Amino acid sequence: MKGQVFTIGKLNYINGVVYFVAQRYKTDLSTLARYYSETTKSGNVMHPKTRARTLMRFAEGLGLLNRDGKETVKISELGRKYFEARLDYKWVLSDQQKKLLREHIIADPTRTPTIYTIASLLSLVRKGHSGKQLSHLYAEEIEKQDAWKSDVTYQGFTNFGLNYLNELGFIQDINTFKVSGEHRGSEVEGSKWSDEELRASIDSYLEMLSLHRRGKPYIKKDYYRALAKKFGRTEKSFEFRAQNISHVLALIGREWLPGLVPATNVEAKVIERIEKLLAEVEKSRPSGTAAFEAKVRGARKRKMSKKPTGNKNPSSNIAETSQYERDPLVKAWILEKANGICENCEKKAPFVTHDGQLFLEVHHIWFLADGGPDCVENAVAVCPNCHRALHYSEDRDVLKENLYKNIGRLIKG
Repeated sequence: MKGQVFTIGKLNYINGVVYFVAQRYKTDLSTLARYYSETTKSGNVMHPKTRARTLMRFAEGLGLLNRDGKETVKISELGRKYFEARLDYKWVLSDQQKKLLREHIIADPTRTPTIYTIASLLSLVRKGHSGKQLSHLYAEEIEKQDAWKSDVTYQGFTNFGLNYLNELGFIQDINTFKVSGEHRGSEVEGSKWSDEELRASIDSYLEMLSLHRRGKPYIKKDYYRALAKKFGRTEKSFEFRAQNISHVLALIGREWLPGLVPATNVEAKVIERIEKLLAEVEKSRPSGTAAFEAKVRGARKRKMSKKPTGNKNPSSNIAETSQYERDPLVKAWILEKANGICENCEKKAPFVTHDGQLFLEVHHIWFLADGGPDCVENAVAVCPNCHRALHYSEDRDVLKENLYKNIGRLIKG
């Protein structure tokens, strides 16, 4: 896995950027660049937009911001907590901010190239490497040995990484490489999650989700504590992993657990593993939808300078997917009652089919994939646009509650 070292070697430089975005929830790069120049009195910076873009990518790599298009970012759930833990002087990291980032990094050191860079250097420092040896091992670990052409470059980028570790509180002294007491153990080195750990996390997540649907009480921390005791990780690491599971469920259009906002800064390989294990736990076949959508989102974050050639002769795979035995009478009844009007947006069906039918789709509010019943009390007729929104929109919970409120026949599971 390639790492990402930013030439801006001070983490506190990103604080002002994160705070600015947090106060607005979302902003564009030009506005961010203008704010950065004005607030830091750095009008002499030759390319303020380039500097702002670097800071934006740095904050995104740490999980504090989420890209929303090529030139726009919004605050993440972690970023919101980070913002709330700020000091009055915004350019200095508070102890709570450092702790939040340390926990986020340790929970999954491979989640982004930026975090992988920091975790890899920490691992090498803890093993006792220093000087020229450290720089070269570091370059090999994050696959930069072909990009860094001289010992000066090796040492320069290594020093940037050491600054990250020092500011975060992983090492006490950048000159002696003394590692802070709480980080001398093996957590980062043994951090690659096994299938057993991921499967146990998924089991716990699905159990909580089932209790939530049935209106039964549950305490998330109790599940994290049990998992931490079994596998020797921190409770926080299992909370972050649960947010990864939420992200996978969101990508495939399924319900995720309230309070566990999807963590979108997840490597495609991790998403693919979770999706496969989720299918195993549920005794179904993985569709590959989450892994595919993760790659699509990754491509959209990068600047695509060339038009993709695609594949003129795409290969076909025979894939088995879970099919649910549905009652055609239920679908027919729902469509008849709707009479060509979407039960969500109340607009007329978008087109007429070849046999003269006004086209609407039937949506199960409690998804069949999540154990929902195929009955008229759990189904609505909606237009294709509303159907996708009920699966993928950030407002889908609001849409769902409005359906329960406005349609008398619906009964919550």
